[in-house]
Amino acid sequence: MIIRVVLPAYNEAESLKSLLPTLIKSLAEGGKKFHIYVVDDGSSDNTAGQVKEISSNTVTLIRHVRNLGLPEAINSGLRRALKDSGEDDIIVTMDADNSHLPGLISRMVRLMEEGHDVVISSRFIGGARVRGVPFTRRILSLGASLLFRLLFPIQGVKDYTCGYRAYRVSLLKRAVEKFGNNFINQKGFSCMVDILLKLREFDPIVTEVPMILRYDLKPGKSKMDIGKTIMETLVLILRTVLGVRQGQSLIRIIWFLLIAVFLASRVYNLEGLPLFSDEAYAVARAWELKNTGELLGMVKYTTQPIFIWILSLFQLLPFNDVVNGRLASGIAGLGAALILAKLAGKWIGLRAGIAAFILMTVLPFSVFYDGTILFESTTLFFMSLSLIFPLATGLAILTKQTGWLILPLVIVFGRGSFGKRLVKVVISVFGVAVVWSLAVGGPGSIAETILGKTTAPISAAADFKSNFLRSKLWLGDYLTWPVILMSIFGGAAALIEAFRQKKITPLLAITAWTLGIFLFVTKTAVIFYPRYLYPIVLGVVLLAAKGWFEFGKRLGIIGWILVGLLILVPGTAISGRIILTPESANIPREDRFQFFEDWTGGVGSKGLADEIAKINSERQINVYLEEENSYFITLKSDSRLKNVIVETAGWLVDPLTEVPKEVLSDGKTSMFVRNRHPDIPQDWPVELVLEVPKTDSRSVYLYRIIK
Repeated sequence: MIIRVVLPAYNEAESLKSLLPTLIKSLAEGGKKFHIYVVDDGSSDNTAGQVKEISSNTVTLIRHVRNLGLPEAINSGLRRALKDSGEDDIIVTMDADNSHLPGLISRMVRLMEEGHDVVISSRFIGGARVRGVPFTRRILSLGASLLFRLLFPIQGVKDYTCGYRAYRVSLLKRAVEKFGNNFINQKGFSCMVDILLKLREFDPIVTEVPMILRYDLKPGKSKMDIGKTIMETLVLILRTVLGVRQGQSLIRIIWFLLIAVFLASRVYNLEGLPLFSDEAYAVARAWELKNTGELLGMVKYTTQPIFIWILSLFQLLPFNDVVNGRLASGIAGLGAALILAKLAGKWIGLRAGIAAFILMTVLPFSVFYDGTILFESTTLFFMSLSLIFPLATGLAILTKQTGWLILPLVIVFGRGSFGKRLVKVVISVFGVAVVWSLAVGGPGSIAETILGKTTAPISAAADFKSNFLRSKLWLGDYLTWPVILMSIFGGAAALIEAFRQKKITPLLAITAWTLGIFLFVTKTAVIFYPRYLYPIVLGVVLLAAKGWFEFGKRLGIIGWILVGLLILVPGTAISGRIILTPESANIPREDRFQFFEDWTGGVGSKGLADEIAKINSERQINVYLEEENSYFITLKSDSRLKNVIVETAGWLVDPLTEVPKEVLSDGKTSMFVRNRHPDIPQDWPVELVLEVPKTDSRSVYLYRIIK
C-alpha cells in the first residue's frame, strides 16, 4: 500500500516552504511508502521552484500553464495519482496553504485500514478545533453542513466541504469509470462537495476524524470568492436534486422546468416593488450585524433574529442590498415550496407533489411576500421544515412569533414516533430559551423583551367580525377563490378518508390546524395585516393539492390538467402583475397603502436617486434623512451614490426647530429628504429640488439647503 498525497497549489510558495518538509517527515515517520503530487495551477510566484528544491523521488510536480481553478487542479492530481496507483493504495487530498496539519494523515490511514472507504477531516465533530477562520466563513461552513445533511444525507458525514480527505483508490477508480470526464465538473470550491455526492452513489463506508484547522498559519489571504461560492453551491444543489445529466427521466425534466420557472418569477424585477419601511428596518439590522459581528445583539432588537442572520449572509452576494434581501426571501420560498411538494407527494401522491409546487409558484400570496425583505417566507420555510425535522421548530420560532403556531402540528404529525418528536420539540424550544437568555438575561428580561418590543398586540376582545370580513377580501386577492374552494374540497376529502380509515390522518390534522390558525388570528389580532395570515399558506397548498389530486384520479391526466388551469389562471394573472407592474397589481388595500401610499412606502426612490446622482456628478453632496427608512436604505444601496454621504439626522425629527449651524457653515452641498412629516418651517433656508407624489395628498420631497 502506498499513500499518495495530492496538493493543489496556486501561489503557495511561502506555504510549501514549511509544509513540504513537514509533510515528508510526517509520512516517513508513519513507516509506509508514500508519494506526493503537487499541482502548480498556473502560479505567478515561485511555487514550482519551491517544489523543485525538494530533492526527493517521492515528490512529483504537475504544472498548469495558466490558472484553471481548484477543480482542474484536483482533477489533474487525482488522475495522475490514480494512474500510478494499485487497488490497495490510498489517496489523500489536502490544502497547500498550511491550514491542514499533516499529522492527521496517519490516523486517517489507520481508519482506512480498518475498512472505511472515505475518511474526512471534519470541523463539526467532537474534538475539532478551528483557529483564525473569519466569522462569516464559519457561519457559511456550518450552514452548508446543515443544508447538505438535510438534502443529501450520507451516513457518517457532517463536513461536506472540507477538502482534507482520504479515499480508497478502488472507489475512486469506479467513480472515474462511471462518470468519465464529468467526475469533477463543478466549478469553484464546491467541487469537493461534488466529488462526495458522486461517491455517494457507490454506498461507501465513510467516517470522520476531528480536524484542527489552523487558518491562522496561512501566509496569505483566502482565494475563495464567498459570493461566487454561494452561487456555485446553489447550482450544485439544483443539479444534484434534479439529476440533470444524460439519461434523465421525464419527471426530472419537469422538475427542472418547474424550479426554473419558480426562480425566474422570484428574481425578475426585484426592485419593482417600492421598499417598505419594515424591509428597510431588516436591512439596517443586517448592516449592523455585518459591521459589529454581534450575533446575539440582534435579539435585543427582535427576539426573532434568524432572518437578520440570513439577511447578513445574503449581503455577501454581488448585488445591491435590496436585491440581496429579496433574494433571501425568494430562496426561502423555494425551500418551502420543495418541502410542501415533498410532503404532498408523501401524504397524497406523486402528482400532488407537483401540484403543491405549482401552487406555491403562482399563488399571489407567496409571489408577493417572496419578493419582499419581510420575515414571512423564511418563517414558512422553517415551519414546513419542522414537519420533516422537528428540531427545526426552534428556528421557526426564532424567525417570527408566528413560528410558535407550528408546534401542535409538529407534535401531532411531525417525523418519527410521538415520543421522539416530543423530545426534539422540547430540545428545540429549550434552545430558543438559551438564545434569548444569552442575549438578554434571565426570564424577567426575556419576558420584557418579548412582551414589550416584538409581540404583535393580541386580545380576546379583538374585533372578530371586522377581521373576518377583511380576511375574506385579502384571501380572495392573495389565494384566489378557485384555490380556496379547491382547498375546502381537499379538506372534505381528507375528512372522508380519515373517517373510512378510522384514524387521524396527516391531512385531517392539516385541515384542523389551518382552520384553527385562521380563527385564532382573526379572533385575537388587535392590529391586523394580511401577512399575519401567511402561515395558513402551508395548509391551503397541501389541501388544494389534495383536492386537485382527487379530481385527477377521477378525470385522468387530461382532467387533472384542465382542473389545474381553472384553479391556477386567476392567481397566475394576479401574480404576473405583481411581478411585472406591482403598482397596478390587485393586492389587498392594506398592503397597497403600506407599500405605495403611506410614509412607510418607498415610492419615488428611483426619482430621488436619479436626481441626487445627477447633482452629484457636478459636485459631491451630503444627503440627510429623518430615519433609517425606505429612502435611506435605497439611497445607501445605490451603486451610483457611493461617494454621496447619506446619513440620518436628528434635527429632521419632529418637532422641527432649525437647521444646525454646523450644517449651514460646513461649505458642502447639503440636501435632505422629507417623507413621514413633509411640512417644514417657512423660515428654513431651503429650496425644493424635487417632489414625487405618492397619492393626491401625499408626496416625498427633496430639498437643498441654501448656504
